[in-house]
Amino acid sequence: MGCEVLRLIGENRDRPLALITVDRGNSKAYGLVVGGSPVPSDLPREAIEAAAAALSTGRAVEVALADMRIRAEPIRPAPYMVVSSRGPLLRALIGLAGLLGYNVAVIGEQVDGVVAIMELERISELAGDKVFIVANEGGAETDVEVVYRALRGGAPFVGLMASRQRAAVIIAELVRRGLPLELIKERLHTPVGLDIGSRTPEEVALSIMAEVVMFLRGGTGAPLMRVKDPYPLLESALKGELDAGCGRHEAVV
Repeated sequence: MGCEVLRLIGENRDRPLALITVDRGNSKAYGLVVGGSPVPSDLPREAIEAAAAALSTGRAVEVALADMRIRAEPIRPAPYMVVSSRGPLLRALIGLAGLLGYNVAVIGEQVDGVVAIMELERISELAGDKVFIVANEGGAETDVEVVYRALRGGAPFVGLMASRQRAAVIIAELVRRGLPLELIKERLHTPVGLDIGSRTPEEVALSIMAEVVMFLRGGTGAPLMRVKDPYPLLESALKGELDAGCGRHEAVV
């Protein structure tokens, strides 16, 4: 795949894309369809149509023509996470989110290579479908404002790192500001994170990101050995009735 295509994928991580492969038997060419526009512009018309079908269904689409085979693969937009934090935890969250391929913005901090949001007034208009993590250790006065504006702006997931007592106080303030309690219960995740016994900033970031991934991917948070318990299959395995290669992709979750 050409460097130009890879660069365009990186630059358009927050937009629906379709990766196009044009196979002419003795050669392959790659391209993208971004917002209905082909890159390069001379992609076959059938490629643009296949891209539209792939994006609407979320599945790869193949088209066989007389002299070529076209494959369109949808590329989902990378999740966008907005973080209000500081210090080691902020760095850990940015690093882990980056490894996961997320787009990241930071509230109130200038960090190299990361979008900075310096005006709290913009949060509501930016919230949309973004994930918000509010994790100011020790408690920042802006936490209530960020959580309130993110929820009011329609953010589907707002994670707040706080003690039970502080979380209750913040929720009470949100109610006093007019946010419906049912909306708060549905979208505010506090204390944010899964219970993995985390202690270090890196472990806390892992706990938080694990819940974010679970939310976005529809996971349960249960141990995989419980969800996909192999022991009920043991008797069949002992009899040699199972193929070890079968289901080899199940671990990819």
